[in-house]
Amino acid sequence: MINSEPLFSRLESRLIWPVFAVAISLFCWIYFGDLANHLLDSHDSETFQDNIDISRDFSRFFAADKAQPSGRPVAEMTKWLFSMAWGNNPAAFHLFAVALHGIASFLLASLFRHLTSDTVLGLTTGLLFLVHVGHYEAIHHISAIDYPLALVWGCAALRCYVCYSETARTLRLLLFYLCFTLSILSHIGIGILWLFCIYWSWQHGLNLKSSLRTHLPFVLFG
Repeated sequence: MINSEPLFSRLESRLIWPVFAVAISLFCWIYFGDLANHLLDSHDSETFQDNIDISRDFSRFFAADKAQPSGRPVAEMTKWLFSMAWGNNPAAFHLFAVALHGIASFLLASLFRHLTSDTVLGLTTGLLFLVHVGHYEAIHHISAIDYPLALVWGCAALRCYVCYSETARTLRLLLFYLCFTLSILSHIGIGILWLFCIYWSWQHGLNLKSSLRTHLPFVLFG
């Protein structure tokens, strides 16, 4: 009897995730497409003012008296770079926030699929996260782009860490360091991922002392 499982796995990899990406895009448009007509909300005007000031004098990026000094340099840089490309256009920024939310949902689904080996669970997780009403503030406020941005980098970091735990490849660990640093500098709240990585290592029988040494750079960073 011919074993069809490898063939199914290849088809799953080639078809399910591209189709899921299309589905994510469609749901983003259905649920959040009208944000293109949304104007400014809490602190959005301050974000736009900072973009203008930094464009006039880049040293303002490091100023402590900015209109909105968030202490999140990666998020601030991302918003400024986006403004350089599209201007302080509310519609463009809102759609950018939606795109980041969609990317985060896709990465979360892929991450859960990798952690659990359950494709249905991964896809369901991504879709439920996408449409959950608890994310209203993070999607509707331009100034809150920090949140989905941090989650995007955080999901990438955790995926790299899990791959490193499975393969012990130094490149995976370096990518984990990079993505985790970018996530923390987008929003410090994602720092809880550090504890999750240690817990995940312990749950999978990895040496706790070795895991703590792996995360030592972030203890020093903190």
